[in-house]
Amino acid sequence: MFRGAIEYIGEDTVSGWVYSPDAAVKGRVLLAFAGDECVGSGKVATLRQDLKEAGLGDGYCGFSFALRPRAETEAPITIRFEGTDAVLLPPDSDLVRRLQPPRLLSQEEFELRLAQLDWQSEHAVLKSSEFVLLRDLLTAGYCSRDLPGTGQGAKLLEEALGAYRAILSLAMQAHVDVTSLTSDGNLIASLGRVPEHGGFAPIVALVSEAGLALKVSRASHRKPADDGEGAASPVVPVKLRGPRMLLLDSRLSILEVLSEKGPTHLLVGRLKR
Repeated sequence: MFRGAIEYIGEDTVSGWVYSPDAAVKGRVLLAFAGDECVGSGKVATLRQDLKEAGLGDGYCGFSFALRPRAETEAPITIRFEGTDAVLLPPDSDLVRRLQPPRLLSQEEFELRLAQLDWQSEHAVLKSSEFVLLRDLLTAGYCSRDLPGTGQGAKLLEEALGAYRAILSLAMQAHVDVTSLTSDGNLIASLGRVPEHGGFAPIVALVSEAGLALKVSRASHRKPADDGEGAASPVVPVKLRGPRMLLLDSRLSILEVLSEKGPTHLLVGRLKR
């Protein structure tokens, strides 16, 4: 999965950034198109310190290259990765939202939160099942949980909202409000919008009555221990069946929706004011 943005389009130059949690992008060839016409090419070769500090690999995510003179056309400039179907659209496109780099969980934050969970478990603040769930969510970036009943439709969603509110309150140590959204057929895009809403918790939940299967990069929501250098996050399939709820850190990289049968409910929460 590639993320990125076209940040500037001039008469003779285009620039922006791209990132993949699963492979280095430095040196990758990019092609610029105006409609079906290729109007330029270049490589990912620029060090972006801001992206490195945000946890996006080694920071070599930037690109800037020349555009050839092009015919008068209303076709927008798009950037394509040579040899793939991945495409970056301009920031004012109505088709997609410009993606911003998420602030990944730092190693220091991860270790502090893990120590807090250990203390809460040792002092019986958390039940054993609650500790395991929150530890798995913190470590891997996802986990699943059985729902209390066997409801369907509105009943299933009601059960999921109650369970999610309880888990989120434990994770945030605060009272929360929760909202249910329905995926519009593009689950990855829906999840990508969550961090942009001020006050929204990074932990979201997915509920699907008919079934859901995803391919994710395990632990990609946090920076590696060696500050960005090292092996890529392992790719794992995650399946959701029956009356269960899938909890996700919204910064986790979802590479592909393998199967989405029927509508998927996306539960998001924020602190009560």
